[in-house]
Amino acid sequence: MKLQMFSALDVGMSKQSGMMGGTGGELDEVKRMLIETNPWLLALTVIVSCLHSAFEMLAFKNGKLRSSICSQSGPGQKAVARNK
Repeated sequence: MKLQMFSALDVGMSKQSGMMGGTGGELDEVKRMLIETNPWLLALTVIVSCLHSAFEMLAFKNGKLRSSICSQSGPGQKAVARNK
């Protein structure tokens, strides 16, 4: 199974390296890191990264919505009454 994963990773990385112009040393380092790291740790890292991105997107969306509501509210009733 490791050999199959390594060969699939090698093919994918070489294609990506060709498109991005990376060197062979960088490619070998990424392959080594992915092969030697515990799969549970990699899965946990992916899950935490996805959750972080989702919460960041929700926070940005919520903040953006609040600022647009506040900026479109216009002058208050007291300011309108003073200017009449």
